[in-house]
Amino acid sequence: MLEEKDGLLDELDDSLDDLNLDEVDFDKFGEVTEEITDPHIKFNSKAFANVLKVLNKVCATSGKDVISKSFLVQATEGKVIFKATDFDTYYETEIECLNTENVCEDLISIPLDVVKKMINVLPASTIIVKRDGSYFIHLVGGDMVLETYTVDTSKYTLNDEFTEIGDISAPSLYTILRDFGSLATAALTPGDRRIVFDTNHATAAHTYSVIRNAGSFAKFDLKIKDIGVVYNAINGSDEILKVLETTNARAKRVRIKGEKFMYSFLVSEAAANSRLVETCEEVSLKPGVYVDFITLSRLVRLAYELPYSIGKVNINYNDVGDVLVEVPTKKQATSLFKLSGSASGTVVPLNKPLVVQAKLFYTLLNSFRNESSVNIILTPESLGVKTDNYKGALLVE
Repeated sequence: MLEEKDGLLDELDDSLDDLNLDEVDFDKFGEVTEEITDPHIKFNSKAFANVLKVLNKVCATSGKDVISKSFLVQATEGKVIFKATDFDTYYETEIECLNTENVCEDLISIPLDVVKKMINVLPASTIIVKRDGSYFIHLVGGDMVLETYTVDTSKYTLNDEFTEIGDISAPSLYTILRDFGSLATAALTPGDRRIVFDTNHATAAHTYSVIRNAGSFAKFDLKIKDIGVVYNAINGSDEILKVLETTNARAKRVRIKGEKFMYSFLVSEAAANSRLVETCEEVSLKPGVYVDFITLSRLVRLAYELPYSIGKVNINYNDVGDVLVEVPTKKQATSLFKLSGSASGTVVPLNKPLVVQAKLFYTLLNSFRNESSVNIILTPESLGVKTDNYKGALLVE
């Protein structure tokens, strides 16, 4: 497994832009035990922090519209509901409401940036109190006036009708987003910066490379923002998620719905690059050599990071079925490495090594980082990477 993180992997693991919520110890400030007679909402701060991870992906960070920069909070029927939108996407989730008396059921619109600055001084429970017509949030040692917006709160809700088109297990979807996210985010064109699901495959493509896995999916595509939202929303979940699509709506959207959240997002008719897909399917049927993943990935990373490397890797088989990796340098000297492995069929050395852009190769390998070994398949036009779970390909010079 790779020790390093790259691209979207860093983004997905970050809790907030300027604060890692996983490092915040809400218990160190203890619990609020005094009786509160004013209308208020009380909920678990750690659960709230997990909600903020997703809201931070949904809410807009620029522009003048205050709704897209804020989120809606309402306590009702023993739960606290949170909603956010940037008007392209809509997110809703809920956590348990911890108070059963003096419950404030107001619809409260709160700027996300305000709460992000307060998160590390919250006690174990977050309490929002309504007092003298204003809202306060309980922090360590006292209450802070809470800025809120007076807006049309109905705009946080999408009223389109949806029809169920399939389902997917949360662990399966989470794994795909985790492993395909780095390739999707590295893509150069907006059309490729997504993961495409169809009835038989999930696919991500980047310039000259592609990764796929077989499965039964509903048809939709997740752009980079959507990947971040869903990734955080389903982290740790083992439920079966419903997939729905709009009916007779002006804009086509898909909704992913769990027991306590739903996320609606715009979809397109985008498909993965047909040439890359065909190459991937063809090369995956050919024999290759299974080699140690960590050794290969670290060599390839070294090839694009060394200041005197030319940023390429030459790769071939030898006569006994080993994988040979050459790292050319600007000093016209070449470092040669031999990776012994297990052949899946009969492999024959190519007439000349494949010349592979090291960073492109590493980006593709990053999608296989949870595998212990990978099957390297070489043809004169392409390099294939295959495991029991995924198959990928890279077009070469």
